Amino acid sequence: MLGVNRELADKSQEHFANGEFDQALAGFQTLFEKGFRTGRMYGDLSACHYHLGNHQDGIEAAENAIVQEPEDARAHMLLGMYLLRLGQFERGWREYHWVRENLEHVKRLPAHMEWKGESLEGKNILVVDEQGFGDTFQFCRFLPALRHIANNVVVDYKEAIVTLMQANPQLGEVHDKSAALSIHCWTHMSAIPYRLGLGLSELNVLGQRYLNRAPGALPNCLTGRTPGTFRIGLMWIGSDREAKRRSDRSLPVALLKPLIETGRKAGTAVKFYHLHNVEASQEIDEAGFTEDITELAPFMADFADLSRIVDEMDLVISIDTGVAHLSAAMGKPTWCLLPKHADWRWWHAGPSTPWYPLAKLFRQSTMGEWGTVVEEATDLLSATLQRYQ
Repeated sequence: MLGVNRELADKSQEHFANGEFDQALAGFQTLFEKGFRTGRMYGDLSACHYHLGNHQDGIEAAENAIVQEPEDARAHMLLGMYLLRLGQFERGWREYHWVRENLEHVKRLPAHMEWKGESLEGKNILVVDEQGFGDTFQFCRFLPALRHIANNVVVDYKEAIVTLMQANPQLGEVHDKSAALSIHCWTHMSAIPYRLGLGLSELNVLGQRYLNRAPGALPNCLTGRTPGTFRIGLMWIGSDREAKRRSDRSLPVALLKPLIETGRKAGTAVKFYHLHNVEASQEIDEAGFTEDITELAPFMADFADLSRIVDEMDLVISIDTGVAHLSAAMGKPTWCLLPKHADWRWWHAGPSTPWYPLAKLFRQSTMGEWGTVVEEATDLLSATLQRYQ
């Protein structure tokens, strides 16, 4: 019997890894009904509910996991993401940062120097940029709040983003790793709203454009713009391109055919550009879009290059990736193509998120099915181009 249950657990985990959340949930629930009610099992249930949008069931499962295993980092993180997705920021931030606050192995600097919200008057604080690029663009909006209460704010950015952030000194000083640095405390960037007790009303204190492009040259294909041309940046490849669950954050470019055809038929000149730093020329060719989509990967060494390119676009259409965050943070019209139940920052439902109120969100109606998403975006693009003529 134990072997059968072990086999079911392994199969359920496989379903989860493949993004087959309904099957995974059914398997975990079967084990649960058989009495396998461990903290790990509650965590598995919560993770499935998160991807299926079952918020109350997921929250309950995460809370039960924490009751059984108080130091279950995954359960705390899941609970935080549920609450943030629903706009319950006070408790959401606390749970979301439980891992960083309580587990020493995630701290890059001495624990006794971590800032917990105390006065920063006369102090220098180092901000650690610890998550993905999208998180950086999302959370850097809070850096000026630190600058108002600290003597100096220095940010340890990832290398690919340094040049772009040097062009945005209003957000803080970029950490020079070769220079001596005198600091009094440090914090993770994503912890700033938690430590400052910020809520929904403070998300957009900097407005809809708080990131500026980096100075520098543009690719020749983006110079000498013909009047009346409408430029659209496309991003259809997520960072998990080779992962099994790629339907969450990637789709084949061929599925964008309705968008491309709308551009072809428009009364104005429409040009599409690929915004990924990895070439997809073969995929573009196989889809029959060679004459429609210009490949820009050779011109993107870092996010400074990307920022200049994004700033030249009239519209950016992207899946959930750092490009969408960058475009929205730069105040560009941004349309985000999302899975049915997207990450917490894109909110739990609806065509917008309070993080980027001007961005337009297009959500799957069925898990893994991008057709209706592209169709809705195509309808809006058609209307947009008609107004542009």
